[in-house]
Amino acid sequence: MGRRKRVFRIGLLAHFFIFLPIILSAQGRLYEPRFRWLGSPAPIHMGERDEILIELAGWDSRERAPTGIFLGKAPLNAILGESPPVATGGVYHYTITLIPLEERNIVLAPFSFQHGSYSLNIPGINVQVRPPRAPQLNDNTEEAAMTDELARASNLFYQMTVPPFPETRETPIPLLQGQYDRIIAGARVLWDERLLAETLAELRRNERDSLVGPYLAPLRREIEQALGFGFTENEKWRPLGIPFISYTLFIITVLSIGAFFFVLSPHQKVLRRFLILRHRKSYVIAVVSVLIIGLTLIFLEERLGNIPVGRFNSPVRSAVLRRTQGYRVPDFRGLVNDRFDEGQPVIVSDHRFDWSYAEAPDGRSGWVPRSAVITY
Repeated sequence: MGRRKRVFRIGLLAHFFIFLPIILSAQGRLYEPRFRWLGSPAPIHMGERDEILIELAGWDSRERAPTGIFLGKAPLNAILGESPPVATGGVYHYTITLIPLEERNIVLAPFSFQHGSYSLNIPGINVQVRPPRAPQLNDNTEEAAMTDELARASNLFYQMTVPPFPETRETPIPLLQGQYDRIIAGARVLWDERLLAETLAELRRNERDSLVGPYLAPLRREIEQALGFGFTENEKWRPLGIPFISYTLFIITVLSIGAFFFVLSPHQKVLRRFLILRHRKSYVIAVVSVLIIGLTLIFLEERLGNIPVGRFNSPVRSAVLRRTQGYRVPDFRGLVNDRFDEGQPVIVSDHRFDWSYAEAPDGRSGWVPRSAVITY
């Protein structure tokens, strides 16, 4: 009797595993989700914002509809945004926002993705892009818009109360005291003329390029805190365009060579005497050479100013912004992406006509007028 029960249970279990995939596949066929674009998209003018709709039908309403479908699928010549799905009459509608950046069609290629147990396909679509709309008033509309924008920013700026110039001071080594005092005096003159962005640009440039750079960081941070900046990054100290680590490695190398001659010389008395007598002068010469190089750098810093070697050809530039707005596209008729306060440090990585693309350390970004950018 017990044997029959075991055989029955084994047979029941085998039937269960055999028919389970069939049952699941039959249940899956009850829902056949598919995407399709609604209507034919109308042409979009470059720099303007428009929306197109894509529909998801045949989806199991008990499960969560997919989101973030077009994440990472934006073409290079457009800005793409995707809204959360909206359920309407058993189907889901997604609103896709497009802003063309160039005067050529926006092509969204077809692709597939996996969501749960479903393999879903997105059909491709081609959206025609037309040239920017002609100004309605006159040919100077954009120039007038830029002038109005800068005038508004200037009025807001001059209504702002400027805090006093900080009295924070550091004590560099005596050889660098003169350069330090000249930099502080120049920054104070700019500050008294209400050129706050220029003041921060000058301090940051010297913080990066000057031999007294590390002594300028506390003053620059105090100014930024007085202007309301919560956190900004320090400049990497690269006097004369050479990383500080290079100076350190050079000095360590010289000292190591000297240590080899004086400490690790062979134990034979004749060779030791030969090495010590012969190379002691070389070691002294090496040490004196390091001192001469250091004094030469100080002299260049004092007489010739900063020499930012190798920075002019870099596609990425450090900059400080005047008070301005950042746009999604290089056009005053575009949407405002972010707003930047006076003295905001940014990285400028692209230029188009009278516009530059700026990125702040906190993640804010946008196209800003070149007249609001102070590179250093």
